Amino acid sequence: MLSCRETGIAVRGALCDRLIVVESSDFGLIEKFRKDHAPYMPKSQLTMPFDVRGTFAVNNDEKVLQAIFDRISHAAPSGTLRGHVHGYIGKGKIYMTYGKPVVRDVVRRVMADYTIEQVASSRAAINARLNSELRKALGNL
Repeated sequence: MLSCRETGIAVRGALCDRLIVVESSDFGLIEKFRKDHAPYMPKSQLTMPFDVRGTFAVNNDEKVLQAIFDRISHAAPSGTLRGHVHGYIGKGKIYMTYGKPVVRDVVRRVMADYTIEQVASSRAAINARLNSELRKALGNL
């Protein structure tokens, strides 16, 4: 998705002098819950470190993309983009701004409902619930 910020509208293949590119392809991610950041599991009265892995992508909805252009500052382009576009907004910056806080909050809230024993014996069910809850929470991101 390419946009001319001056137009105020995210448009595909826009032609202008100040083209800004938003990276919206799928990307794999590992969110680590370790040491001091491991969620407390009140039913077991312990903390449990673990990783959450997933594939994420930016929603290509025009309103979502326009919000990204409006609210996230772009970086100078590098590599093959240099000389062709004015700015670049990478998926990592989008995730750190909008996705990471939501993922960490949802995972902590869901995992607090289980004991460590339940996590060990019901991984598939917990993964399904996490997937469902994360999809709901990240629906418009």
